[in-house]
Amino acid sequence: MEPKQNLFVKEQPRSYVIPKASVLAGDTNMNLIISRVVDDLRKKHDLLRWDFSISGYETDKRNLAEIPEVRDWCTKVFAKTPYLPFIMTDPTWYLLCVFGKAIGKESSGRETLFWIDSETLRGLLLEQVGWLGQFVREYQLSSEEMEIVMEKGGTPVATILRDWAAQAAAQANKSG
Repeated sequence: MEPKQNLFVKEQPRSYVIPKASVLAGDTNMNLIISRVVDDLRKKHDLLRWDFSISGYETDKRNLAEIPEVRDWCTKVFAKTPYLPFIMTDPTWYLLCVFGKAIGKESSGRETLFWIDSETLRGLLLEQVGWLGQFVREYQLSSEEMEIVMEKGGTPVATILRDWAAQAAAQANKSG
């Protein structure tokens, strides 16, 4: 069977745009992006993080985390490449799409608020070392490359998850 054609249509430095057609087609192949990150790591001895965005939903008033096919696509990508957030500049929206849960409406009544519950956060904090280990094994990174990934990739994700956990704890203390 011939591999699926990569449907990424637009590339900017350190940023990739995934069209709605790729989301709808279920194209979860992130190899192009990840291989460029690994190439940079090996050639420049630096983890140059990147971002990706999803186009085609600009007129949709919902947040990406509220759109079922986007959430489904992100969940499938995460299942294949759980280390993806570590090589993103800001994985916040992506993590919300994968793990977020709807908790209500804003005062305007237009947007659903998304939150990651404290139990899920605790699990994510514990699992992140395993995800980084998978990345190191899959791409056969040297110990020097692994240290760079741990330092530059792990810190932003851990910080986001810890911030969310602190917010969840503060919220629980207010209501408890």
